Amino acid sequence: MAKQTLIVLGLFLVPLLGLVTWVVLQPPLASPHVTVRFAGYTNDTTGTRLAVFTVSNASPSAVQRLSHYQIQIPAATRWMNVAEGRLSDSGSVLQGGSSETVTVPAATNQSWRVSLSVSPELRRMGDMMGSLAKAARVAGLPARYRNTSYGVPSDWIGE
Repeated sequence: MAKQTLIVLGLFLVPLLGLVTWVVLQPPLASPHVTVRFAGYTNDTTGTRLAVFTVSNASPSAVQRLSHYQIQIPAATRWMNVAEGRLSDSGSVLQGGSSETVTVPAATNQSWRVSLSVSPELRRMGDMMGSLAKAARVAGLPARYRNTSYGVPSDWIGE
């Protein structure tokens, strides 16, 4: 009976240890090729002015567009965040070669841009790999993998 228990336990542990080893050795994925282009202005049902953007994924694989965004204005040597928020959805998956339209509250009386967040990892897989890598780092193992997201700025919008 003990021998059978060890065999069954080994059948589960060996693949699990193999998966953890594979995740720990994976480098972070490269930044996806996503663009955010200003498409114009519109109003919502309450009359609030919204800026419309087209988000395009030119990467060969799918990316996760996260719901977080930042409104930025030009400063002396960089862009400065002046507002941030969440889009009305929780994010979407953009297949390679696809695009979508999003709206954010428009900044007024100034030059500005929006920066959206995207991740090359789809939600479930990225969460699982991130959790395994975090557990490996807690255990003292040098995990290379990071579940990263990238800011994708739009083109500059002049008022």
